[in-house]
Amino acid sequence: DIIDWDYLKRLKHAPKAGIVIMMTVFLVTVVVDLLLAVGIGMVMASFLFMHRATQVQVDGIDGVTDASEVNYLSAEEASILDRADNKVLLFHLSGAMSFSSAKSMARQHASLVGYETMILDLSDVSSIDFTTSRALDDIALDTVNAGREILLAGASESVHAILVKQGVIDHFQSRNVFETRHDALLHIQSELKLAKEDDLIAAEHGG
Repeated sequence: DIIDWDYLKRLKHAPKAGIVIMMTVFLVTVVVDLLLAVGIGMVMASFLFMHRATQVQVDGIDGVTDASEVNYLSAEEASILDRADNKVLLFHLSGAMSFSSAKSMARQHASLVGYETMILDLSDVSSIDFTTSRALDDIALDTVNAGREILLAGASESVHAILVKQGVIDHFQSRNVFETRHDALLHIQSELKLAKEDDLIAAEHGG
């Protein structure tokens, strides 16, 4: 019995993609044979799963200079980012990042301009693959070549190991690698204070 009668009862509430797969399998079974139909159904379901997984990964990519655009920052972190006056970009990734989202990650980063310092925030990244590591390498290299400072924050032990193995970590000065996003932002805060003090001293001498 290849017909899921319980599924048919709920057909009007089923997602369109699921209906298309079901009808395709049914038609191929009737016109050709069951084995081919099952194979086609599995391939279609795999592509659908990959599309949905990719969308989840892409949705987990944020590039912000305004703390109000995201909801995962603590009050202190948000305050520091806002005081940076759009000069600090927080490039935040989350979840298990794979090859399917690598291009979207690179494109989104390339579209971001106007900042002086970038924090590559991997606090919520559970894993990365080889393709993702290459995308991160390109992002880090492009940032450095543009004369901008880049900080790494929150990489787990396993993610950090891949970054080391693939040479991505070489684009970061040792003083710019932090265990947490909070530590990275505190570093930004100290730099902002130093810059403000330098401006005051320059103003006094100028006066």
